[in-house]
Amino acid sequence: MALKQLVGWLLSVWLLAACATTSPAPTAEPSPSPANTAAQPSVTDEPPPTEPAATLAAAPELELPDGFQASIYAAGLVGPSAMAFGPDGALYITQLGGGENAGAGQIARVAQPGAAPEILLEDLFKPTGLVWRGDTLWIVAGRDILRTSMDDNTMLAPPETVLTDLPYNGRSNGQITLLPDNRLIFEASGSVRNPDSGVLLVLDPETSNTPAVLASGLKGAYDHAVDPATGTIYTVEIGDDRMNGQAPPEEINVIEAGADYGWPVCYADQQPARDRGGTPERCATTAPPLVLFEPGATMTGLEYYTGADFPPDYRNVLYTALWNGDPPHVARVMLSEAAGRIAGSAEPFVQGLGRPMDVLTDPTGGLLVLDYERGTVYRVTAE
Repeated sequence: MALKQLVGWLLSVWLLAACATTSPAPTAEPSPSPANTAAQPSVTDEPPPTEPAATLAAAPELELPDGFQASIYAAGLVGPSAMAFGPDGALYITQLGGGENAGAGQIARVAQPGAAPEILLEDLFKPTGLVWRGDTLWIVAGRDILRTSMDDNTMLAPPETVLTDLPYNGRSNGQITLLPDNRLIFEASGSVRNPDSGVLLVLDPETSNTPAVLASGLKGAYDHAVDPATGTIYTVEIGDDRMNGQAPPEEINVIEAGADYGWPVCYADQQPARDRGGTPERCATTAPPLVLFEPGATMTGLEYYTGADFPPDYRNVLYTALWNGDPPHVARVMLSEAAGRIAGSAEPFVQGLGRPMDVLTDPTGGLLVLDYERGTVYRVTAE
């Protein structure tokens, strides 16, 4: 009887050891990107397996005010340009996937903090903006506005072109933003050769596929932000190369429907571009900027922060990504009201970045910073 018990005990130990030993999951070979010969963007056949979330690595390379810390939310991106959270809680990212005009753009999905990016859509031309409107994903790709949706397997369907050949400045039409009333805003970036450019457009998909002009005189309203409590719309304005023989300052503006912000004959604080026919009388009729930044700063991201994670002085303010600041950084724009209008002042918030491209509040109140150069999403939180 003792011998049988001993044999049974040894067999149980062997079985438990066998069950506890598992083979590591095979690492999928990266599939080469298809040549850019397809007429339409393509979707991947099935998503890569989602990796479990890991403890986020610290990001000591970033310089922050006292009381803040940074970690790495996602890495391994290729030319990332914009971020948006989806209805599934995942982070969706547009990325160029190669050269600016290579037509190798992609939509990547980061299922949870620390997970590897999954490629859901490929062969896009220069995607620079995206936003979810319900279960529909809207994308800015070059001069086009596209839309797609997710199926039951969290895959994106081939996108439909809603608008094509929008006026633009030869580079891009920036990002797309959802307003509280469910309309969409995006720019037609300014070119002096195209009188229909330099405007902020608004689209109500429920009534029409034809956008209306919300505001004009905006050289490059690349990104936008909304105060959800008041509905106030803010935009960056990437400035022109030269006006009056020098590079003009860049701006953040408070948008009023129907207002003219001056470009191409006025700039900065209602200054006339005399080399383009601007006059003091003409520029006095334009809307003044909220705040000015150095020439060439190239603000490519804007976020109105309402999260609860940051201290009170860091809430209900704007954060903007200065892609080409000196040095590149994320600035905090404090807001106040004076003489019946909103006023603003700015100071650096996140430094030590490569090329900050976008900023976004995450569901827990952290501020995500997308770094184009490093292919990384950083997460800034209060300590």
